[in-house]
Amino acid sequence: MILPYVYKITLLSTGHYYWGSRTANVRHRRSPEDDLWISYFTSSRTVKRLVAEHGCDAFVARVDYTNSNCDDVYWYEQDRIKKSIDDPLCLNNKFQDRASGDTIFSTSGKTPWNKGVASKARGIARSDDVKAKISAGRRGKGLGIIPVHKGKSLWSEEQRAEQSAKMTGRLVGDKNGFFGKTHSIETRAKIAANTSLHQKGRPKPRVSCPHCGQSVTANTLPMHIRHKHIKHDA
Repeated sequence: MILPYVYKITLLSTGHYYWGSRTANVRHRRSPEDDLWISYFTSSRTVKRLVAEHGCDAFVARVDYTNSNCDDVYWYEQDRIKKSIDDPLCLNNKFQDRASGDTIFSTSGKTPWNKGVASKARGIARSDDVKAKISAGRRGKGLGIIPVHKGKSLWSEEQRAEQSAKMTGRLVGDKNGFFGKTHSIETRAKIAANTSLHQKGRPKPRVSCPHCGQSVTANTLPMHIRHKHIKHDA
């Protein structure tokens, strides 16, 4: 049986480690042992940076926990991070507390993953060796897989009926915020002029910003003023 899992990745030379969880392997029909460090190399940018520096062989990755219940997998991962978060060797810097639901951050004694790295270099590319391993691990897998939700509704008929009953009459009459109001002729003309059918194949009208003179499309002028002028002048 293919199950979601919690994993731990450790950099052998320094002892730094990272806790994570994975559920997408179920959709791809890959067991944890055929997925971790073969097709999946974590989404952590910190770990990706270390892999780019040291290579995949410098790490050991192990599956720590499996469970058919995704919630149990998630909370097991968060519990492991919670117990390790104050360890300088732990690369995780946050976890969700199950009791309060709050996200707790801890960066004490930890170096940010992108410290000293030029902004253009932060999207670190995989080495040829890593690319070859990923390609070999994925070859022939995932072909012909039908998404588990294809043809299925996210809501049952009972849920649809319940939601329909809740919404019935909520925005009718004076419960509607636009009740008793009408658009002016000028507003109607603006709406008509900006509909996709009317604008199809035509360039959008541009105007000059009254503050800086920059040419922007008429519909983005308010946002331009908020972000470029009001925000900075406040």
